[in-house]
Parts: sequence; structure tokens; C-alpha cells
Amino acid sequence: MKKTILSLAFLPWIQMATSQEDSHISSLFETMESFQEEDGSQFEMENLIDLLNELKEHKLDLNQAEEEEFDQLPFLNDRDAHNLVLHRQLYGNYQTIYELKNIPSLGMEKIEALLPYVTIGQSERERSIKEMLQDGQTQIYLSSDRFLQDKKGYETDGPYLGDPWHYYGKYLFNAEKIKASFVGEKDAGESAWSPHGRVFDFYSGSLSWEGKHCLRHLCVGDYKANFGQGLVVGTGSILGKNASVTNAYKNTQGLKRYASTGEADFFRGIGATLGWKVFRFTAFGSIKKGDATLYNEAISSFKTDGMHRTLLECDKKGNYTEHILGGNLQFKKGNWTIGTTALYYHYSRELSPTKKRYTLYRLSDTDHHGNFGIDYKLRLQHLTLFGEYALDAKGHFATLNGASLFPLSRLEITLVQRHYNCAYQSNYGKGFSENSRIENEQGLYLSTKFIPFKRIVVAAYMDAYKFPWALYATDMPSSGEEYCIQTNVKLSQRMDETIKFKYKGKEGEEKQTLRSTLNWQRHRWRLQTIAEGNRHQANQETPTYGWILSQSVSGLVQSWHLSLSIRYAYFHAENYNNRIYIYEKDLPYTLSFPMHYGIGHRAAIGLMWKKSERLQLHAKAGWFIYTDGRENIGTGNEMMQGNVSTQVKMMVKVVI
Repeated sequence: MKKTILSLAFLPWIQMATSQEDSHISSLFETMESFQEEDGSQFEMENLIDLLNELKEHKLDLNQAEEEEFDQLPFLNDRDAHNLVLHRQLYGNYQTIYELKNIPSLGMEKIEALLPYVTIGQSERERSIKEMLQDGQTQIYLSSDRFLQDKKGYETDGPYLGDPWHYYGKYLFNAEKIKASFVGEKDAGESAWSPHGRVFDFYSGSLSWEGKHCLRHLCVGDYKANFGQGLVVGTGSILGKNASVTNAYKNTQGLKRYASTGEADFFRGIGATLGWKVFRFTAFGSIKKGDATLYNEAISSFKTDGMHRTLLECDKKGNYTEHILGGNLQFKKGNWTIGTTALYYHYSRELSPTKKRYTLYRLSDTDHHGNFGIDYKLRLQHLTLFGEYALDAKGHFATLNGASLFPLSRLEITLVQRHYNCAYQSNYGKGFSENSRIENEQGLYLSTKFIPFKRIVVAAYMDAYKFPWALYATDMPSSGEEYCIQTNVKLSQRMDETIKFKYKGKEGEEKQTLRSTLNWQRHRWRLQTIAEGNRHQANQETPTYGWILSQSVSGLVQSWHLSLSIRYAYFHAENYNNRIYIYEKDLPYTLSFPMHYGIGHRAAIGLMWKKSERLQLHAKAGWFIYTDGRENIGTGNEMMQGNVSTQVKMMVKVVI
């Protein structure tokens, strides 16, 4: 009887949350805009959106999924994942989705975000491979986009070898335990459809198996790997500083297929994870060609943007081969998890980076290197301890240690300490850091999330760090600090507002940002109003300012089977350091954070026609209209004449 009453009380909220599914995906990425401001951001957004789309199509079974599977979701912390499994161990299998409300650490906000990615399985019978393949789903994406204005690189005597169209095709097959993918992409300016060209400039493919018994994971082709805190190897998604996410150590563990269009930060070969009682062992290998700038036949710098538009860029394509061998052994019993990771990599050419002050400790005069690390996690009743200690082949170290405290159901606190030696070298490490590499950094990060009242959520973080050696743009040791506080208020069932203040200071400069975001939703329509202002000052010079006003409307015209999103913004950012990024709804598997710099207008309109589950048509057009007197947009080969830029995008999605 109590469960029935709970279900009836919970039902209207569940229905509303389900109808707002897309808005929660959008709000997740709205919190990631600050990563765009830093060239050294370690957040792999394309990998994360690929993961979320995959989970959305093939949901996690609440009665079968393990902790590590729930832990993939960025809005859940370690305790949430543990409690989801503990609930079914204590009370039996989930009978209804409404039982999520009985889990203490899951508030309405987290349940609302969780709903699109979970389901309750109907059968526990082991299914055959034939049955899985028959019930599997095939998705095909064909996408293309370009700027309508001519760029300098495409002129008759311009250096670009191809046309201005960027396009890609993506094939995804998702079954219960079997996944396959194929991706082909051509960037704007690259040559294709020519006697010496190919349909695509970049190809990627993978086949993977995810099981529950001895063979836990098997990846053939392209895949990602991440273990511990990413100090040895981290090609998966890593979350960093964020006022909405307190578990800064969050990462995607183990092996995962790679189905993105990025042309770096993945392995190509084979990897497998075996499980036996409390042990898991992973071994993987990779052989892959890569792009690099050569000097005297040695690698002076790696090229990771994947662009092959000019003869010079083509000369850097595939001119070295990397060989990788790696492994991880994990012991997990009760609340303890301990793991060891080893990685060895060899290049077909010697490494000889350009001699600069900030590259003093980079790998040089060698063609091989390696790393070894030990990671741990201990879960107590209201406390989780985690960390990793890593060494490179020359004995230099890096370490990260942290604690997440949950003293109350409405309070979360995370503390992270990091110490990365100046000389520590890890070409495949990617962990929590201010810099882009796991080296030359020391810092202390503290974040908290507090729900003082039912409709109010307060989140904040602070990070103090220093660089004992020179950086790319700084020839001497430096330090900095960053503070952020964000308050979200649920004004009504249909309206909420978020106020966010952020301060960031480095040697000789500082920036303050204040943003207000107001969301209003009714039925199938959502309105969002954003107002932001910032102040930047460098070396005691006259401060500069930037501000923006943005309004977006999105919703569903059901009679036309049409989803619509419209956005308009006016911005005034007098200096490049005052630039502003705002998340903009885009095509599937695409994240858009347009940079607003200068004075002008931004407008965008997106359409999605979906008459059935098997066919979707997507289109988007975006305009920048500058009113600051400029006569061209962009620089170098990307320069366009005039003060207007127009980009159009199209996509067809077919589900079989």
C-alpha cells in the first residue's frame, strides 16, 4: 500500500522528468563551458557525449548493472553508484523505477538526470549471441557542414587542397553485450573524391564485447583505456573543476570502444579484461601511425588536430608509428580496491622536442618510455578515499590523493591534492590538473555541494595551484587560484534560476565572471535566458569588460513531428580575454560552444524532423554578425571577408 501511494505521488514528477530528458543533457554540458576557455582543458567532451548517447540507446539494467557501470554517469558519485547496487542486495530486485526515491543519496535532481539511462530488465535468463544480434540496433549517421562565406585558403591560388565541406559517416551497432562501430570523416579543406584522395581522410572502427563472467571486456580495433586517476594512461573521459560536479576524480575506467571523430588520444589494436573472483586483469596493445613535425628525421612535436588541408600538413601525416603495450591488475574486495598499471611505448623515430625553457624536461634523444602506477580506493560509511602514485621510466613521480565526504544526505565535500614532478613524463596520462599535461604542477582542490532547503542547491569549489617550472607562455615558476560558487533555486515546478560567480587569478592577471541563467518549461517548450558579465585585468593595466544577453527557445511542434530550437544573443567583449562561451544545442554527437568576442549578434536555429523512430532529419544554421567595424573575420587561411559568418549543418539518422 505504501509503495502504491508513493508511486502515485511520484508519477507526475516522473512524467515531467521524462519529458525533460533533452533539457538535462543540455544542462549537463552547459556546466562545461568554462573548459573551453583553457587550452589545457583535459575534459574529453566528445568521448563523454558518445558515452551518454550509447547509454541512452542501451540503458543500464537496475537489476544487473554493477557499480562501475553506474559510476560512468558523470552526475553520480561513488556513493550513489554503491547505493544503487546495495539497495537491490538488501531488498531484492527493483520492481519499479519509483524505488529510486528510497535511496538516501539520490535527490530529485539526480534521479531526474538518471532516468534516461536506466531501465528494469524483464528476464535474467542468459541469452545466446544469436539472440543478442537479432535484438541489436543499428544506427547510421550521415552529417555535413560548412561555412557559406569563402575563406582565404580556398582561393584559386590558396593552399587548401580540398573543398570547404566537412562531413562524416558513423555506423553504430549496439546489442546487449556486443557493440560495433565504423567512422569516416573528412575535415573542411581536406582532399577527397580525387584520383589520389579517398572518400574520407580519417577512418576508425571497433568491435567490443562486455560480459559478466570470465571475459569482462574485449576490444578489437580502436578503443580507449583509462585506469586509476589517469596518471599512467587516461584516454577516456576525465572531469575537472566544476561547480556542479563534486567528484573531480571521476573517470571512465577500463577499456571502451572508440567511435568518435577525433584523430588522437585513442589506441588501435586489441585489449581484453579477464575477471576471476576478486581479481581483474587487463592487457592491451596498439600499433598506430601518427602525425608529427620532424626535424633531422626526429619528432620535434606531435600534431593532434587531425587536419590535412595543405601540402605542409599532409607532409606531417602518418610519419611515425607508435607501439604500445600495457596492462592493469585490480584487486577488489568489499570496500577496498587496489590496482597497478604499467605502460610501455615505443616510437619509430627518436623524440627531439624544440629546445625551449618549458620543454627542458620533455622526453629527448630516445624512442621509448614507460610508466607504472599504483591506485587505490577505500569506501567507508560516509567517506571515500582515492588516489594514485605513478613513476616514469626514469624514476620521476606524480601523485594524486583525495577524499570525498558525505556527512549528511544533503552535503558532499571533496578534497583533492596533486603533486606532479617537473620531470615526470607520461605521454598518455590525463588526470585532474590545471595544465594540459601531468607534469610540473602542485595543487589543492576543495569542492562542496549543499542543499540547505528543498528547492535550493549551493555548489562551490576553490583550487590553489603552482607550477614550479616554466610553462608555454611563462618563462618562470608561477602560481594561481580559482574560486567558484553557484546557487540554483527552484522557483516553481516549471522555473529555476542559477547564479554563478567565478574568480580566476594567475601571475599578473585576474578575471571575474558573473552569470545568471533562468530556465522556464511548460509542456514541451523550454525557454532559457542568460545574462553574463566579466572583468579582466592584466599587470595592473586598465581593466577590460565583456557582457552578453542570450535568449533561447526550444520545443516540439507535435502535429508536424518537428523539434525546434532558436537562440539569439547580443555580446560586447572588448578584449580576447573577455571572450564568452555559451552552450548551444547542436546535431547529435556534436557539442557547440560558440566563442563570443568583439561586438555583435549571434543567432542560430535548429530543426529535427522525426516522424518515426527509424528516421530523423537534423539541420542547423548559425550566424555571427559583427558590428564593431571589422572588415574580415578570422586570420590566415581561415580569414573571411566581411562582418558576417554563416555556418550550415545537416544530418540524417537512420535506425534499423
